[in-house]
Amino acid sequence: MTFEQSSLIDPLKQAVEEMGFSDMTEIQQRAIPLVLEGKDVLGQSATGSGKTAAFGLPILQRLKPDMEGVQALILCPTRELALQITGEMEKFAKYTDAKVAAVYGGQSIQTQIRRLKESSIVVGTPGRILDHIGRHTLKLSLVSMVVLDEADEMLNMGFLPDMERILHALPRERQTLLFSATMPPSILSLARRYQKLPETVEVASETRTVSTIRQFYCRPDPHKKPETLLALLRRDQPKRALVFCNTKRMVDMLMEMLVPQGIDADALHGDMRQSLRTKVMDDFKKGETAVLIATDVAARGIDVDDIDVVYNYDVPMENEAYVHRVGRTARAGKEGLAYSLIGDLEQLWKIWEIASFVDAPIEEMDPPDISGIEITRPRRGPRPERWGEPGSAARRREGGRPRKGGGPRQEGSKKPAEVTLSGEAKGQGANRPRRRRPTGKKG
Repeated sequence: MTFEQSSLIDPLKQAVEEMGFSDMTEIQQRAIPLVLEGKDVLGQSATGSGKTAAFGLPILQRLKPDMEGVQALILCPTRELALQITGEMEKFAKYTDAKVAAVYGGQSIQTQIRRLKESSIVVGTPGRILDHIGRHTLKLSLVSMVVLDEADEMLNMGFLPDMERILHALPRERQTLLFSATMPPSILSLARRYQKLPETVEVASETRTVSTIRQFYCRPDPHKKPETLLALLRRDQPKRALVFCNTKRMVDMLMEMLVPQGIDADALHGDMRQSLRTKVMDDFKKGETAVLIATDVAARGIDVDDIDVVYNYDVPMENEAYVHRVGRTARAGKEGLAYSLIGDLEQLWKIWEIASFVDAPIEEMDPPDISGIEITRPRRGPRPERWGEPGSAARRREGGRPRKGGGPRQEGSKKPAEVTLSGEAKGQGANRPRRRRPTGKKG
């Protein structure tokens, strides 16, 4: 089915056509009519299947143009995903009067307040949404539609209390749309409590996500994993690649090891300033950075169709996380390539479990030749507030790198003067009489 054949209004069809879309995905074909009818929807669909259009287009059509105020609220787990959804919604709304505001931590609250006053759709993370509710800068009395996007990830990140507070603050008469890549019991419980007779739309099983991806794993020397990754990068010469680590500390350390070896790499994780995270994302999307090293959560907002290779430097702890990772290299009908570096026997068992879960072969291969490659390990992982020093491509492009040992010293400041005691002061302690301990004898 094409968008032209759908029941969407002409301004939305025109915007979609200009974006280069003609055929609807399965989640769009099944969800859009239900949302247009005002029904609650519980949708399960894989990453990259077009969920944003599935709820975004009908929401725009159901807005009341004569009503001023926020009518739709979209919750998502990360700042990057909030920006991605906002960008897509603004493109969909090009030929309508709807305004979209993104609210998330790390951005000026005053800027967001100004945008909220003129917007009919708000996209944001739970924490910042609650902040605006508490400040009375986000009024919910007119909200008739709410979307929980990537609901499973929001639960994994511990946002359930925030989500419930927001849902309780919304009008009881509303349309609630819940979209998730997986449907664990916690998601079904959430749906039972906050949705009214939802229509279930389940499409694009996780196994289809990786069917067009060639997947491999290798077992290098556990102490030589950085050298192995470097050898793979030099061999493949990807124009755009993603490297996934399980921890923010490992992301920083790996970047500090690869950049001095000539790899055009940047890092992305939750401890970075929002302005820097946005710049790193933009540089990667524009192709100015070839390799992006990231954690799972930070990479949720990456919307790039031409990623050549995905490298799992660390094997993910959850099967679904693996699918999310490698699915980023097989978008828009293209074939993909994924490598996983196995560090110990537990990770080997995990990759076998993942292969069974995705019902697709993950072939073992020999580790690449690392002879002649020597990488100096950082003495310690960089502190969160020192992120990007040295080695961040984004900071290098801004022209300058902070000194070692923390942020730049304030101009005109001096090292603390050493404090010395005068001879008189030194002697005071020596001349002081000692206090006698009680002996316990009377008299």
